[in-house]
Amino acid sequence: MKELQFSLICVYASQSMSEAIKTMLLETHPYILVEDDVIVSALYIATES
Repeated sequence: MKELQFSLICVYASQSMSEAIKTMLLETHPYILVEDDVIVSALYIATES
């Protein structure tokens, strides 16, 4: 996505996800919108392109 120079927004219903899926999403998404606040994911693992 970095090559395309635009943001990608993903939306998930957290109450219907397992903890394993939530952890995977936190590891692969640098920013998380929670209610009306944006937080930086402490679990995000940056990958080189």
